[in-house]
Amino acid sequence: MKKSTAILILSILVGVLAIMTITDKVPMHFDSNGEITRYGSRYELLIFPAIIFVLILFWEILARVTSKGVASGKSENELQKAEINANMIRFVGAVTCFGVLATQIMVYLIAKLSMSTDYIKIGAGVVIGLILIGAGYATKNTHINKAIGVRIKKTFESEEIWRKVNKKTGITLMIIGFLVAVAAFTKIDFKIVMITAILIIVVSTFVYTAMETSR
Repeated sequence: MKKSTAILILSILVGVLAIMTITDKVPMHFDSNGEITRYGSRYELLIFPAIIFVLILFWEILARVTSKGVASGKSENELQKAEINANMIRFVGAVTCFGVLATQIMVYLIAKLSMSTDYIKIGAGVVIGLILIGAGYATKNTHINKAIGVRIKKTFESEEIWRKVNKKTGITLMIIGFLVAVAAFTKIDFKIVMITAILIIVVSTFVYTAMETSR
């Protein structure tokens, strides 16, 4: 939660800095190719800290509910697993908050420095790539839980199946995240990149599950 709180404070500072240093409107919406489709008031940059605050509350509540869901009479090993899950949930929360902050900073820099829209695609691709890498790291380190990870009927059958499927899926997410970030520097249509990434993630998850449950 400390990481997310630090991100919130930084986001507030960016918002205040934007109000003090930007007089024109700022770009607030982009299409898949990075072209600006809507401008808004510089005060709209204060929406980002509000979003981060809501995200912090959501992920912290989810983490606490997950850890408290394990009865006190459980073994030390099970309690440790619950704590790991709670920490991974908080980590995912910090990653999503970082994504919001990075978007806010990108919007500010584009407005302040009149940067080319080419940088929008690059910035968005890198941010999404980092979020996928972070999500992959959390996924591969989780134990059975109902909050994050590959949560389908088959993976809940045993801790072993859960761990194997989520480890492979997590590594896949991290690789795809890296490739998405790299693709942002190319001329490939970013919409195609994201559709391909989503398809690979979905298909590979079911393939991993089928492989582990058929043994």
